[in-house]
Amino acid sequence: MSNNINLTTRADIRNRIWQLSYPAMVSMLLQTVYDLVDMAWVGQISKQAIAAVTIFSTIFWLFLFFNELIGASSVSMISQNYGKGDKEMTRLVSEQTMSFKVFMGFISGVLLYFTINSLLNFYLKNPSTVKLAMDYGYIRIFFLPAMYASYSVNTIFRCQGDPKTPMKIMIFSTILNIILDPILMFETIPFTNIPGFNMGVKGAGVATVISVMFSLIYGLSILLSGKNEIYVSLKGLFKLNWNIDLDLLKIGLPNALKQFAGGLFMAIMVKFVSHYGDSVITAVGIIAKLQTFIYMPVNGLMMGGSIVVGHFLGRREIENAETSASIASRINFLTMAFFSILFAIFPQYLFSIFNKDPEIIQMGKELVPIVTLTIPLTGYAFGQSIVFMGSGYTKPYLVGSLVSQWLLQLPFVAICVYVLKLSYRSIAFSFPLADIVYFVIILIFFKSGKWKTMDVTKKINSNM
Repeated sequence: MSNNINLTTRADIRNRIWQLSYPAMVSMLLQTVYDLVDMAWVGQISKQAIAAVTIFSTIFWLFLFFNELIGASSVSMISQNYGKGDKEMTRLVSEQTMSFKVFMGFISGVLLYFTINSLLNFYLKNPSTVKLAMDYGYIRIFFLPAMYASYSVNTIFRCQGDPKTPMKIMIFSTILNIILDPILMFETIPFTNIPGFNMGVKGAGVATVISVMFSLIYGLSILLSGKNEIYVSLKGLFKLNWNIDLDLLKIGLPNALKQFAGGLFMAIMVKFVSHYGDSVITAVGIIAKLQTFIYMPVNGLMMGGSIVVGHFLGRREIENAETSASIASRINFLTMAFFSILFAIFPQYLFSIFNKDPEIIQMGKELVPIVTLTIPLTGYAFGQSIVFMGSGYTKPYLVGSLVSQWLLQLPFVAICVYVLKLSYRSIAFSFPLADIVYFVIILIFFKSGKWKTMDVTKKINSNM
């Protein structure tokens, strides 16, 4: 996005949001395909394997707290400086985003390495299921810094108004993952007579790591080439600028705590669900994957919209930033309404992709219509939220998560499971309740207007 482009009409802003969002939507959708493909192939091994992958993934994503420490803050800092026309600061923040995330990835990997076995045994009582989980995820732990770095590369491209490059990277890496999964997992590649590597669930983990490394190397080579308007230097990637890094941390901490709280919430939810056995864990794991899938368009629009907001706020065009949120909210609501209806009507067909067990498919038919009932409201809230990520005012994410999930949903589920001793179906009703509360909280913060006063460029430059 050229810094001197003026977007004066609602149609102009809508078109610009779409230009930045649709590649991000495709990229995030493909990122989800990574996990969906893994889950689909793992489901061909056994129900136990799906439970193992579900538990490992729950723990793994909990540790992505360290990635989120500078996730939202890097979006606001890079996009606002770019919108302001400060190319030098844009480059410096981009370099620090990558180098600091690698540092965070190392810390995350070390902590996960020393705790993963204990955490898996906390959730899984069957030693063979624990082994399957370790087989799948152990290698992914060692490549967490590379995974964090690949996220940073994509963020840098998007915040500089180039969402198509990360989309292309994700297309190639996803295709690579799809090809590698059956080759590495099975003794004979399905639907062929070609011999595979017979690595089982470990093969799914290895395929994901190879794909992530491809994404990183491909994207980084472009950034270092100097072909882009804003490039990064190899020298800048090997040093930490604590003036910038501390600002990244201060702005990003509320969103990181929200990420951690959300991950811990899911970890506790899975523990509650485990009360009902492996079949229910499997069903909930599939629902979680499906939810992730349908949220991808919304998350993509949130990413593209927040970058547009950041560009506007960098030029202090507050009204245009507010218009961007209005547009994003309406699009998100309609998108989520479409998917919620679709998923509510055809849950059995969606479940059958991952597991053929009639019991689990029946669970899906019972749970999905309830879980998806209010997600259009969440979609609307996500649209409003683009002003928070774009401005660097990340407190609403944390408050919304804590109140809706920790103060409402978890106590509700705990009472249903351990006090009233209701069936697993009761858990599903906690999700609409949480969605409604989250929607109200985000709306209140949006209307307060505090996000309009945020200027992260001024804060950074004062420290230089």
